Amino acid sequence: MAVTLPWVRPDGHAVTKLLAFTREDGGPIRRSDFNTYAWKPALVAAGVIPAPAPGKRAVAAREHGMHALRHYFASVLLHHGENPKALSSYLGHSDPGFTLRVYTHLIKEAADRSRGLLDQAFQPDLLGLYAGLLLQQVAASTLDFPEELFRDGIAVVHLHGGRYGDRWVVGVQESVGGPVFGRVEISPAPEQSAASWFARQWLAMHCEQQGLEVLSAEDLSDRYGPAEREHFVLSRVVLARSRPEPWEVPAVPPV
Repeated sequence: MAVTLPWVRPDGHAVTKLLAFTREDGGPIRRSDFNTYAWKPALVAAGVIPAPAPGKRAVAAREHGMHALRHYFASVLLHHGENPKALSSYLGHSDPGFTLRVYTHLIKEAADRSRGLLDQAFQPDLLGLYAGLLLQQVAASTLDFPEELFRDGIAVVHLHGGRYGDRWVVGVQESVGGPVFGRVEISPAPEQSAASWFARQWLAMHCEQQGLEVLSAEDLSDRYGPAEREHFVLSRVVLARSRPEPWEVPAVPPV
């Protein structure tokens, strides 16, 4: 069935599309029809809401509405490292900052990961890095964030780099492969986890000097295979000029 509707916004130009799913008579599936004949029976079958009495409608369950699927979709993608800018596009948002504030919900796995990061931070080899700062040679360029990087006071950047002989070179980018805002070189080359730690410390120092706040930091190095992981560094860091409200990102140890 062909349907013609305004595109992107209510006053947008008309666009005609074929519906992938229709009612038996070929018409569009209305939200109320799907809610009554598909979604609510699924909630009953899953034991989320009680079964209705014969001839009666199922009880109202606003907190278990279909929109929960949208929240779940966004939260799972963010939890597994999806770029907030890309997710914002998927959801039809014009501002990634709005996406982060509204759709980043604390789910059980995120809390478990945060506790794991705390455990990792207090491992003996990482504690020794504080003293090791005096022994490492760290050469860094200036770090300048363009104003357009911050949307609604929030910016998402990536620390990305690799090991080159006896040194690590790690840059700060909005996305991997994009322009580099600044870089740090660490030598003699420590282990991968230590290089990642040094890079985050360097970034945190610059953020403090520029009046920025590190809202969260996530190590994404496990995206590389076991053989490559020891040669590359990849972290995602969310920065803010001032903490937006409400903010629901799970707490992550400071970097």
